Amino acid sequence: MAEEFHPVGSASLHEEDIEEICNQPCIRCPQHKYIISITTGESFYEAVEIVVDKETNRRKIRSLGWKSKGIMQRTHSVKVENGTVYVQLSDPSEPLPSDKYAYL
Repeated sequence: MAEEFHPVGSASLHEEDIEEICNQPCIRCPQHKYIISITTGESFYEAVEIVVDKETNRRKIRSLGWKSKGIMQRTHSVKVENGTVYVQLSDPSEPLPSDKYAYL
């Protein structure tokens, strides 16, 4: 599995809609289409299966719903007070796939 989570860079320059997946607000990487919860850092994908239509003998894709890959992106608490943005960094003691790009 390729680890392609971004540092601050190309993916952060795009404005994408926040969409709700598994009851969590998520963003979608415009380059790789990864779906990441902005609350937890969890990565989601839509599982599918290929079924054959018995009448037409054609293949169809059927959704099996959204599944989690686990927490892949570090998140931080953010608060805005009187126009000032405060960021509380999360505990880095447990490594995440996104961490390796912090040191490029």
